[in-house]
Amino acid sequence: MSVVRKSMSLSIAVSVLLVGIFGSSGASALSLPGIPDSGAPAFRNNVKVNLNTKSGRRRVTGRKDFTFFDGTTGYLGQQSKYTLLVNFDNGGTFLDGSVVLKGGISDLGIPHQTTLVTADITKWAWGNEDGSAGPTFDLFGFQTDNIVCSPLLLITCTVSESVYVQLDDPFSGSFNNSFKTTGIATTTVPLPAVAWLFGSALGLLGWVGRRNKRLQLQQASA
Repeated sequence: MSVVRKSMSLSIAVSVLLVGIFGSSGASALSLPGIPDSGAPAFRNNVKVNLNTKSGRRRVTGRKDFTFFDGTTGYLGQQSKYTLLVNFDNGGTFLDGSVVLKGGISDLGIPHQTTLVTADITKWAWGNEDGSAGPTFDLFGFQTDNIVCSPLLLITCTVSESVYVQLDDPFSGSFNNSFKTTGIATTTVPLPAVAWLFGSALGLLGWVGRRNKRLQLQQASA
């Protein structure tokens, strides 16, 4: 028996997210069972959600600004193209999916149309941001694997992360009808490599300092 593939596409909407949307300490973590929590660094896009109950693939894309939060600072990105596509069968069983984000971040010297992040979607879930049981739902969560990030971001892509979509209209949990709304997508990516290198450098400097102090004490007591 052939499997009917259905798709859900996310694309950026017309409105613009400002740099300050995350605040100085970042947004509150989003969480769903079985999906990694949201965190930082992360991209944040206004999106259109289209849950298509017809067979086959369907993509909806757009081009507007977005925000990149590196853990301490928010940067406004330009001319992004954000597409998240998930395929499922007619019973709502997850099959596969992918996410792609392209754009530029002028403050970081990243030109327009750079492929910033690509990843496979390996799991998805839905629930409510406040943890309630329903009967309707306001949050989609997706696990990302095989993440590839632009070298210009200085990000090490070696672990599973997540995409969360906060829905403006509630989802009923039914796959019998098409569902369209808008929302905000938070795409978390692994920690920047520079953070690991900075930590390693501090550790090395500390070790060198302690070693030099031991040598000075040994010379003084000789």
